[in-house]
Amino acid sequence: MFKKSPALFLLIFVVTGILVADYYRFDISYFFLSLVLFVVGSLFCYKSQKEKLLLISIGLGLLSFVGVRFASMYYESGPNHISNYIDSKSTYVIYGKVADWPELKSERTELTIDVDSLENVKTVSVRGKILLKINSLTTSFQRGDNLVLEGRIYAVEGKSFSKEFNYNRFLRYKEICGVVYLTTPLNVLHDKVGRYSLIPLVEQLRNAITKSLYRNLSPVSAALASGFLIGETRDIPPELYTRFKDSGTLHLLAVSGSNVILVITFFSFLFNPLLKNTKKRALFLMAVVILFSLLSYGEPSVLRASLMAGLVLGAGLVERRYQLQNLIAVAAFLILLYDPSQLFDLGFQLSFVIAWGLILVVPKLNILLEKHHLKKWYEFLLFPFLISLTAQIFSFGLIGLYFKQIPLLSPIANLFVVPLVSAAVIGVLVLLVADFILPLLGLFVGAFLNLLLTFTVYIVDIFGAGSMPMIKVYDWTIIGVICLYIVLFMAPFALLSKTNRRKTLIVMLVFLNIFAINQAITALNRYDYISVLCTTVPGGNMAIVNIENNEVDLIINGIKGKSYLIDEKIIIPKLESRKIKKIDKLIVLKSDYSAIDDLLRIAERYEVNSIYLPKSLQNSFIDKIKNTVEGLLAIKLEVLQELESEDFDIGYSLYENSFSLKTTGYEITFVDKISQKNLQPFNDKLKRILIIGSSWNISLHDYLTLKDLQYEKVICSKIAQTNIPGNEDVDLLAEDLFVDLYNHSEYLIQIPF
Repeated sequence: MFKKSPALFLLIFVVTGILVADYYRFDISYFFLSLVLFVVGSLFCYKSQKEKLLLISIGLGLLSFVGVRFASMYYESGPNHISNYIDSKSTYVIYGKVADWPELKSERTELTIDVDSLENVKTVSVRGKILLKINSLTTSFQRGDNLVLEGRIYAVEGKSFSKEFNYNRFLRYKEICGVVYLTTPLNVLHDKVGRYSLIPLVEQLRNAITKSLYRNLSPVSAALASGFLIGETRDIPPELYTRFKDSGTLHLLAVSGSNVILVITFFSFLFNPLLKNTKKRALFLMAVVILFSLLSYGEPSVLRASLMAGLVLGAGLVERRYQLQNLIAVAAFLILLYDPSQLFDLGFQLSFVIAWGLILVVPKLNILLEKHHLKKWYEFLLFPFLISLTAQIFSFGLIGLYFKQIPLLSPIANLFVVPLVSAAVIGVLVLLVADFILPLLGLFVGAFLNLLLTFTVYIVDIFGAGSMPMIKVYDWTIIGVICLYIVLFMAPFALLSKTNRRKTLIVMLVFLNIFAINQAITALNRYDYISVLCTTVPGGNMAIVNIENNEVDLIINGIKGKSYLIDEKIIIPKLESRKIKKIDKLIVLKSDYSAIDDLLRIAERYEVNSIYLPKSLQNSFIDKIKNTVEGLLAIKLEVLQELESEDFDIGYSLYENSFSLKTTGYEITFVDKISQKNLQPFNDKLKRILIIGSSWNISLHDYLTLKDLQYEKVICSKIAQTNIPGNEDVDLLAEDLFVDLYNHSEYLIQIPF
């Protein structure tokens, strides 16, 4: 294996080293010691001419080296690391530099800040990065700007990839250890990066490209052209962006390897008369690839494709033959040595899985269909479709794992849209050159390009107008996806060999039987109870109702908007910690207008079927939904006052000032404040739990009555005083009856179903 694919052999050790460092979190000294031992062992094997032991020792040395690099980059260590100063209750003056290109989200701007010092009582020098989230869109900042801002730094709680994918873990692998929230960019002082450094020059060239496109194309076509060429998507209309998403062609708005190939092809053809020398052409094209990578914001997908293109050009430069499989392994090997966290990036995984899939499958399909090679329908219809289908099949596993759904018609949509977008990218390059030579010529080319882009939008509208058929896969696991890819990578060899077909079939049957046994064990271990997890949110509390380990409802018992994103900082981490992928019903009992956006983002992210809310909140939600993304329009708003108890599939009931969940022998009642109804004797023998949304100033009468009524628990967002007026000897927090979520953080209730 080493002689045929040496890079692939070494890549296996590098990947293993990253996974070991991520999962076991060994101290960096262990990795360093093992690195020294394997370096010495490699020298000994080399002198002793023990070839096999030498190869294994080199591989283990690389495993140790990447472990050292991973630990030094992503383990928080040292007294000056910013993680030692993260405190959500302290306000710091933060000094730092914008470390990456700003990201413009739908409602905010995100900046990665490389912090050099913090000021509180005194100024201290620190190292590490934070993510600055500004609750408004701004283009005032760019990479390299020095910033001064004031705010609280909130911790990022991450998990290893080997256990569960997590957005916060993803931030940590970008060396981001804290998050700062600001309401406006006016609170940030900044010193712009020098005008004559590399980054501003690239920015000026990018602006010149954008101006040229808007000068010669319609606004929508210009926005699309910017997205297709350099990934500039901020001016694309939201409804058109949604159409690309719904049609399964959204990836075309992100600059990728195909763009790199098209740019190389265009400039190779354009300068072919001037660059007859092969080595000069290779050097020129390398420079074009580097410039294009900078223009497209240094997107990881572009950097990966640029590295592979650079390796191909480099092989031509030194006149060396190469194998595509080995070349891809070299690219992955170099990327992971430089940045081990790329292993956990979805773009990295998709790029290399699809690339290896195409290399394995397409040549074997060509052999099977060799007699049709000269036919036009094969060259222009079937062959592109097979490439698109192969890429989609090899992407399904990862897409299902990360997004919990698989688009069914996207291969057909891509068959039509990808050639149009490729032609559009070439057309955009022609337009830029024409406009540079003669502006009038640019207008002439722009007229034809407008037609092409308009037709592309028309095709996207056809596939994206309706709801794209999706397969929901909420319970896919990492192990299951690995098994799927083992079968997929065996399948190409089975195409041409009867023996390999038998082996593939046996492996499939083994995996299917393991899956069936696992499902049977899971079914036997299902619980016959409802779990209700109560936790605080600003302005109240929320309850995650998990029914039979399957269906999940979310009850919001009061919430107030904050300067930070409540969904991202509080609600989503709680849902992720419970491994919740979908919410059936979102029940909102009380909410400020400013917090509705947070709730709607939760509804969209977790594919909520219906939002149940009081009549008093109906118009506020309708107003917010009209001004948000189109995907929320499908969510039903149900007014609680207009429903009967039988409208709910489990025992929810609405009363005048309360909302209840009834099961066998239990009733959980949600109220904003205690009323006289909650202090009345009950006519049944149900065990009762009371959950209060607002802060509670308890009176002696309420205290004695609640004890007499024999509530099992009284759970409150915050008990304002721990002693009762008139009976100061009673400590509420010391009593088993009362639960103060402000001090408990969360409280779990489990009751029979």
